[in-house]
Amino acid sequence: MNNILFPVYKTNKDNTARFCLGTEGRKPLIFCGLNPSTATKEKSDPTISKVQAFARKFGYDSFLMINLYSLRSTDPTKLPKSFDKRLHNENISVLLSYLSKKDSRFDMVVCWGNKIESREYLYYCFKDIWKNCNQHIKNTYRLGDLTVLNHPKHPSRIGYENKLKQFNIDKYLESIVI
Repeated sequence: MNNILFPVYKTNKDNTARFCLGTEGRKPLIFCGLNPSTATKEKSDPTISKVQAFARKFGYDSFLMINLYSLRSTDPTKLPKSFDKRLHNENISVLLSYLSKKDSRFDMVVCWGNKIESREYLYYCFKDIWKNCNQHIKNTYRLGDLTVLNHPKHPSRIGYENKLKQFNIDKYLESIVI
């Protein structure tokens, strides 16, 4: 018998890419990270455990983990040098499908850390996700302070004492030089 921890779960056929993972509720908090690691619908990993705890801490009854790029890797610096446009488009499609099913707008935490700089296409992925999905987002936040390179911190890199802080996506996008 399978023990499903995360009923909101979408991957590609061979499970090399994960488009979303989360729990169901009336008030989810969306987290946007860099790329998925090892968590599955039956098994958490350190990042997902942290994200789930942060969502509860801030008064949300569920969470959804999405990523800039859907290809699984335990080390984002080992992602391919060029990205798969088909995977990227499916990532956006899955996200839009989730967001449009709900009759509300969502709060989102951006949390990818400095490794966004490891691949130029990660910025493009974020810009494209934001362009396609921003009408479904009510508030954007980061966890704690920005990194020294002015990126939103990864959840595994900060303690639970950190608070949600407003994050201006448009200002962030203007600051990116590619």
